[in-house]
Parts: sequence; C-alpha cells; structure tokens
Amino acid sequence: MAVTNWLIDKSAYTRLVASPDAQAWVERIERGLVRMSTVTRLQIGYSFRNGPQARSESGAPPLALMPLEYLTPAAEDRAVGVQLQLAAVGCTVPRRSRICWWRLSPRWPASPCSPSTGTST
Repeated sequence: MAVTNWLIDKSAYTRLVASPDAQAWVERIERGLVRMSTVTRLQIGYSFRNGPQARSESGAPPLALMPLEYLTPAAEDRAVGVQLQLAAVGCTVPRRSRICWWRLSPRWPASPCSPSTGTST
C-alpha cells in the first residue's frame, strides 16, 4: 500500500530542505499531502525570533500550505512512548540552525533568508 499523506515533525521540517528528495517533498507540500500536528506547529512557532518573522513565515509557504492534523489523546500518548523508546536507544537529533525553505521552490514568495548562508536571518 502506498503512502499518500505524511505527518511531519519539526525535526523533519527543518531537515527536509537538505533531503536528496527535496523537490518531491515540495510537490507533496504544494499538493496538501504533508500535514503537521498542532504540537509541531507550536514547536515551529516557538522558534520564531519576533512578531514580524512569525507573521511572515506563518502566512507563507511551506508552512501555510501544510494542513493541521488534530491528534487524539491516544495518538499523543503513543508519540510520547515512541519518543522515550528512541531516547533510550540513543536516537536523538542535534540542534541545527534554521535552513531556508524558500530556496526550494521558485513559486514561493521572496525569501527572508540571508543570501550568503541560506539560513534565516
């Protein structure tokens, strides 16, 4: 059975731009096939440095193109359990600087990224 919808977390959101399949992910996002939970949306929002950045990035692709997927208590409990299992075996992701999504698609609006580094300013 082929996967037709994806649920992305913050870690994957920030690393997707470096994926060898980045263009395929852009197309999936633009088609509304990649969703995020409200928890992920809050985690991304927590990373904004100020109000103007929050407003501009929240209303622009790719973030604005990803529908929210509301979770059930059972799904949230399962996520916490999986997270604990992954931590127990040492599966953690190091902190990385923000990567500029706007470089992925020429159809998305002008970038607030630094042209020299590709990271958010």
